[in-house]
Amino acid sequence: MIKNMWEIEDGTIINLPTPPEKIIQKQCEYLAEVTNYEINAKIDSYDGAISSYKKPGLQRMLFEAATLNMHTNLLHDKIVDIQDDLGSIGTRYFTFEFFITSPNIPNYKYRVLFMRYEIGFYPLLVVLDDEIAMDELINNQDVWCGNEEEFLQLLKKVLNSSKVRKVIASLRSMVKSAS
Repeated sequence: MIKNMWEIEDGTIINLPTPPEKIIQKQCEYLAEVTNYEINAKIDSYDGAISSYKKPGLQRMLFEAATLNMHTNLLHDKIVDIQDDLGSIGTRYFTFEFFITSPNIPNYKYRVLFMRYEIGFYPLLVVLDDEIAMDELINNQDVWCGNEEEFLQLLKKVLNSSKVRKVIASLRSMVKSAS
């Protein structure tokens, strides 16, 4: 008989921190309560770029193509890493978008931040709205949180930033004036 080689006992759970999206989800619930459900905050999975990047221009693409042709010897065999050839079998990152909206103004959403992590939750990349990042917090949109405590400190600053407060106040005013 073949024995079980997994050294995992029934009911054994490794003590992991709370998933960052669960922390934000709880804050979303608090916001709805304190605004009498006039304002909502949401955290959703996100699939796409979350940081600014530079798209190469035609000149750069042509240069890279020419350089590749000069350095590639097409007469010889090339070793291919099977993992590259097979492609991805799933997601490596868990990415989320956090935004504020109102059920009474469904076409408006203010994106507060993106966040991305690998399995284990930390380190966590938080990409802030540029106005929050540049004017109020750290002069950098991309913030790395090494653990849950760092994330909680950053999130508290973000949620209490003047930009977020202004968005919430403006939305509440619009909701009340539409009633």
